[in-house]
Amino acid sequence: MEPDPLLPPQLLPQPWPGAQARELIARCRAALHEREGGEDRPVLFRRYADITREVAARAGRE
Repeated sequence: MEPDPLLPPQLLPQPWPGAQARELIARCRAALHEREGGEDRPVLFRRYADITREVAARAGRE
């Protein structure tokens, strides 16, 4: 899918799914943010950051 050029609807090719896609992404992000208790990053990314810190700490001790 091509990037949404944010043009007025009259200038977009029809059908243009960009507005619906942008709304869907916004709703998904809001739902994820709510589910994660307001954290900036999803749990998966926080866990990944924790693991990489742990590995770096172990490497520093060797």
